[in-house]
Amino acid sequence: MTPRPRLRAHHELLLLALHDEKGTLAFGQMQHVGLAGAVFAELLLEGRIAIVDEPRGRKTKQFVEVVEGTRFGEGVMDAALKKLSEAKRRASPKNTVTRLAGIKGLRHDVGRELAQRGVLRATEDQVLLFFKRRVYPTLDPGPERALIARIRAALDGAEAPDDRTILLVALAHATSALRAVYSRKELKALKGRVAELSEQAGAGAEAAGEAIRAAQAAAVAATTAAITAATASAAAG
Repeated sequence: MTPRPRLRAHHELLLLALHDEKGTLAFGQMQHVGLAGAVFAELLLEGRIAIVDEPRGRKTKQFVEVVEGTRFGEGVMDAALKKLSEAKRRASPKNTVTRLAGIKGLRHDVGRELAQRGVLRATEDQVLLFFKRRVYPTLDPGPERALIARIRAALDGAEAPDDRTILLVALAHATSALRAVYSRKELKALKGRVAELSEQAGAGAEAAGEAIRAAQAAAVAATTAAITAATASAAAG
């Protein structure tokens, strides 16, 4: 079994999206959906939820089911598991990610967990003299530097990426958070490599590898679909 990483996918995705000094969102779009997709992947990898196929006439539909309700002792993961456990009906992977994206204060909960790990500092700044907002400037730059080094090694072809790095690249690509690592010009040149990794299933054949591949495919597809639907709705409005 793959050891649990110190930082989960949603922690790493938020690290990319935040401005190091200001602690505000600086890169990407629809980050609440991206974070939800990352949490969804983590729940799949931990075996708390599963995707089941059900025949519906000539078609087969996919639904997400909670298969293990044991809590993690982690605020974000437990809130997500509780949300899905208490839902009145099952949902497709895409709609499950949308449900998780609706958790109030999801980004701030992830930020606080990073602060508890000593990576960020949870504080407030003032806007227009009257309003305060919660921000998360970097306290320990080491984890993000290591994260960026992993992404660069994966996309620049310096080494074969592991499955979790592939998952992160795919989610960061879906939410445009890769701008934290590369300029627009650089990303344009890397477009083929990014697409290749986003579609890659991973090389491992063991059970853990299969779980990661399933989580990657489901989370990225659901996140991309949810972002597309939300963007289209906003444009129509």
